[in-house]
Amino acid sequence: MKGVFKYLLMVIGLCVLLTGCGKDPSDNRNKTDEDTNTEDTNLSEEEIKTITWACLFYQWIPAENQKEINRILQEKGVEYQIRFVLASGGDGSPLTGEEYAEWVKKKADSLDILTSGAWPRGDDTVIEFVERQMTPLNTYLETSDRKNLKEFFTKEEWEGCSLNGNTCVIPNVVFGMDGDYGVDVGVYASVNEKYKDYFFGFDGTYASLRQIYKTIGDENLHFVISYLPNVQELFGLLGYFTLQSTLPFSEAEQCAVDITKTSELPDLLHDMYEDMKSGILVNQGWESELPEDRVLVYIYSSKKIPREGFVDYLIAPGSNELNLRGKYGMSVNSKKKDVAFQLLTMCFTDPDILCLLYPGVDRDLILHRKDLLLSNMESGVSGINLRFDENQAALIGEFSNAFLILVNNFQQRKSDGDKTGNMYELNPDFDIDAEWKNFLESMGLYTNLCETANQQIREWVKEGYQ
Repeated sequence: MKGVFKYLLMVIGLCVLLTGCGKDPSDNRNKTDEDTNTEDTNLSEEEIKTITWACLFYQWIPAENQKEINRILQEKGVEYQIRFVLASGGDGSPLTGEEYAEWVKKKADSLDILTSGAWPRGDDTVIEFVERQMTPLNTYLETSDRKNLKEFFTKEEWEGCSLNGNTCVIPNVVFGMDGDYGVDVGVYASVNEKYKDYFFGFDGTYASLRQIYKTIGDENLHFVISYLPNVQELFGLLGYFTLQSTLPFSEAEQCAVDITKTSELPDLLHDMYEDMKSGILVNQGWESELPEDRVLVYIYSSKKIPREGFVDYLIAPGSNELNLRGKYGMSVNSKKKDVAFQLLTMCFTDPDILCLLYPGVDRDLILHRKDLLLSNMESGVSGINLRFDENQAALIGEFSNAFLILVNNFQQRKSDGDKTGNMYELNPDFDIDAEWKNFLESMGLYTNLCETANQQIREWVKEGYQ
C-alpha cells in the first residue's frame, strides 16, 4: 500500500506542479494562519525585521528546518528573518486555486514572498493571479550583483515560467517528494554499464528495450520501473514527451499525437503487462529491491545523479512548456521587495538552505542540477502556452484521471500484505481489450483537444519560438 500511495502522491504532485512535499502541515496550520492576522500597527523592532513567506501546501517546511534556515541567514549577516506561513481555511485545510487567491487578497499587505499556488491543469486563472499579485523579476534578475539566481537555472527553465517577456516566478529547483527528488519531469533509462554496448541505437522506446533484452538472452535480467508507470513514462516509452500532463508530443512531427486513433498505447500496455506477468518487468512498488547485477535497466521519471555502475539515457525530455503553478516569487504589495528578493536569491541558490527547503534531497543533486539539465536536448517547445476554453480545461483533468485509472487497473489488492508492507500485485484478470474500450469511451473529445493544441503549436513553430 505504501508504494502505491507514494506513487499516487507523486502523480498529484506532478500534476499541480511539481515541487517536493515536506511534512504534513496539519500541526502548524492553525498557528500559522493566526500569525498572518498580526496587525501592522505598533510593530516591534523584531517584527519589522521579518519577511513573511507564504508556502505551498504540499511543500510545508518543518519547524526545525525553518529555524535552521533563519540561523544560516543570520550567520550570513542578514538582518531579516523569514516567517513561514500556510494559506489555510477556518478548519485548517490548505487552500488552492481561487480560494488561495482570495486568501492572498485578504492578506496582501502582510505577505512578501508568495507561492503562485496549486491550480488545475489547463486553468489559466493562475496567469491572472500571477500577473495581478506577483512582482516582475526581470530588473532584479539582470542586476549585476544578483545574477547568481538567474544563472542557477537554464534558459529553458526560465522560458517555462515567463510570459510575454515577464518573469514573475522562479523555476522549480527539484521535483518529487519524500526524499525521492529529481531536477526535471523527463523520463530516463538507467542502464547497467556491463551491457551498454548493446544499447547503441537504442531509441528509448519499450519496443527497442525488448529487442535488446532478446538479443542479450539472459533471463536473469530484469527491467525495473518506479511503481506503476505514469503517463509521462508511458508516452516516453512510445517515443513522445508530454504536454499538459495529457498530450503526447512528437518532436519529429512537431505535433500532439491523438493517442486514441492508434493501437500503440494498448500494444505497449499489453507488452508491459505480459512482461510483468513473466517477471521480466518489475514494478518497484510491489517487489523487494532486486540486486543491481540482475537489473538491466531502471526506468524512472526526473533526472537524478546517475547510479554507480549505470549509464543514463534520456527517453523523453521535460517539455518546459509554460507552467506558473507551484512556484515562488514576490508579492506586488510587499514593502520590502529588495530584501524579499535578496532572501529568495539566497534561499534558492544556497545548497544548505535548499536541503532544508526540500527535506531529504541529495546535496550533490543540488550542486550538479544545472549540469545535469544542460546535458539534455531541448524540448523544442520551451515556453509554449497552450490555451484551452473552460470546457477543454476541465477535460484535461478528466483525461488525466482516465489514464491513471487505465494503468491502475494493472493491479489488485492482496488479501494480506507481505512482510515488506506491499499490499498490491498484478491483476490476473486485466483485459487490455476491455480496458481500452472503456478508456476510449471516456476520451470522446480527446481528438478535439489535440486539434486545438496543434493549431497553437503550428503557430508557435511558424513564429520561430522553437
